[in-house]
Amino acid sequence: MKGQKEAVVEYIKGLGHILPSKVNLPTSEFEFIVDKVVCDIGNDRVSYGKDKTLTQEVRRYVRSMIKNHLNKAPELNGGIRKGTLNNTIVAKKQKGPTLDRGALTPGLTAALDAFTGAKNAT
Repeated sequence: MKGQKEAVVEYIKGLGHILPSKVNLPTSEFEFIVDKVVCDIGNDRVSYGKDKTLTQEVRRYVRSMIKNHLNKAPELNGGIRKGTLNNTIVAKKQKGPTLDRGALTPGLTAALDAFTGAKNAT
């Protein structure tokens, strides 16, 4: 049994979208994915914790779930995440190289401190 996000990502890839990227689905593709996920929930191929026989409720849930994944899943929204404060968009932090300040000469350390405005951060 697949997870819900896994199913959504799989179906979007199946429609020819290259991931990770910002995915903007036309209505026809969105409805196609809703139909596929609802069908898979009914056939126990996608996890769902409530009564799957209530098809209108399942369909409403799936529509919201897909919209949520399109907005919040990094592989579907271009690698950005929405912050919790006023739904602001926050760039995903990139981990860059670190500098071992202990390996620098005192002259380089002083120049670096002068450049960054740091006060002897060693």
